[in-house]
Amino acid sequence: MYEQDLSRAALFSDNYTLFTTENELLIILNDTYYYGYWRSAEILKPLNIRRGDTYRTMHQWLAVSIIKDALSQGYSVELYVTGYRVKDRKPVEIKGYAKSVYKSPDDRTRTIYMETHEGEKVSIGGIGASMEDVEARFMEIKII
Repeated sequence: MYEQDLSRAALFSDNYTLFTTENELLIILNDTYYYGYWRSAEILKPLNIRRGDTYRTMHQWLAVSIIKDALSQGYSVELYVTGYRVKDRKPVEIKGYAKSVYKSPDDRTRTIYMETHEGEKVSIGGIGASMEDVEARFMEIKII
């Protein structure tokens, strides 16, 4: 599978290729990967998070794991997010610090809580977010 900025994806097989720009299908493809592979996989080598590392991802569920590990090790996490405001779908860019993450017991909701440099508290969800303030499409995570 090849994904470009969560707006297009191509899925390759022996007998066919599927190309889509349909948001609902992109959500299904991402959820299939997360629930079918990532979440159930055995960790062979954990991420070695260190001060000075920078991670870039379109996947909020991956950002949640990185931020959770970094915060639990006592690091600060600077976060740059581009996406859309959930309430009106207007594009947004936010910079600040990740303060915490939340995963519901059934793992259907994953939220990053951050505070902007201006002191505004913002909740960040992934593609298809409906309860958070922002639907993230790209995140840059700096461990400091």
